[in-house]
Amino acid sequence: MELDTFTPKLIEKPDKSYDAQVNVYFSLTGATQGSIIYCLVSAPFSLIEAEKRKLLYNMDVISEESPEYKKAAAELEFNMVFDDIPQEERVIKHPVQRDEELIQKMKDKVPRLRQFLMDLDEKHSSLNK
Repeated sequence: MELDTFTPKLIEKPDKSYDAQVNVYFSLTGATQGSIIYCLVSAPFSLIEAEKRKLLYNMDVISEESPEYKKAAAELEFNMVFDDIPQEERVIKHPVQRDEELIQKMKDKVPRLRQFLMDLDEKHSSLNK
């Protein structure tokens, strides 16, 4: 997750599909509480280096020693490494309440979804006959 997509999570409510997903886990496991957790983590070194190589080729500069490349590479790395931010500030936790009504609505849809998949499989199978 990038900083510009992480920060809005402090004030935004999670997408309702995440609530539904956590409630499926509640139903499957019997759990009564859970959370949606967003974490801001630094990119792996190999990915940062790959992005720097891409940057070097795209900038069409003479070498990695070019001042404009050095500046752009430093900015790229700054946007991919978050070790300067305390770990507790890089985690956003949204508790999710178990919703029996939502769980039941999802369970009620299962037979229709299974039928849809069987129909889709039948149509797909008939294309090659």
